[in-house]
Amino acid sequence: MKKRVLIVDNDDTIVTMIEMLLDNIGYEARGVLNGGTAIKMLETDANYDLIILDVMMPSVNGWQVMEFLKADKRLGSIPVMLMTAKADDESISKGLHDEHAADYIIKPFEMDDFIHRINKLVGQR
Repeated sequence: MKKRVLIVDNDDTIVTMIEMLLDNIGYEARGVLNGGTAIKMLETDANYDLIILDVMMPSVNGWQVMEFLKADKRLGSIPVMLMTAKADDESISKGLHDEHAADYIIKPFEMDDFIHRINKLVGQR
């Protein structure tokens, strides 16, 4: 059975690119374009092996999605890779320590590094 990955980013190009990449290397990838849609979807389908989550999105941002995930026992154990252009120490610390993200990758990123991180996170489940 393929490992499932949810991609949440308000940039359609990024979502499509990551979906295609993950599908090509054997994952079942599904992308949504905002945090609100991700929350609604996760309320009915919590069967994901990894969530790749943009931090800076309009309306419901990545930090708000993280709070939702932590508050739901079914979702709290799904590893989250935060994906953002925010490279400052405060944001990284908030993501990894305060919000307990499994990983934090800064855009733009090297594709090989991105794939390696995904394989590592999914392999830990």
